[in-house]
Amino acid sequence: EEDRNGVFNLRIPGMKDYIIDATETNLLAFFNNTISVDTMVAEITKSWRSISERRGKLDQLMAYRASQLLPPLSAREKCTHFRSTMDNENPSTCAVFDKVESSHSSGVSVVT
Repeated sequence: EEDRNGVFNLRIPGMKDYIIDATETNLLAFFNNTISVDTMVAEITKSWRSISERRGKLDQLMAYRASQLLPPLSAREKCTHFRSTMDNENPSTCAVFDKVESSHSSGVSVVT
């Protein structure tokens, strides 16, 4: 019987960076009583964020979604959440949505 609550292992580029270099190293330091639990959590969080920034958050998210058999993000979703990355790749991609959104604006401001 298929386990509906099963979870895939993390399948993204840089897996070793996340698991061995960032997580395992800090876990071992904690288990050896050389760092506190708060320091361990802070260091793992900082390391994971740094790795994701270096590898590209959008690229990592796309690889993760593909590994989980999830549909890719739409261009609008990418522009909403990763605008600067999208603009660096092709400035005209998100500009299309700017035009659509500005045409829906009434131009009325409410001041309270």
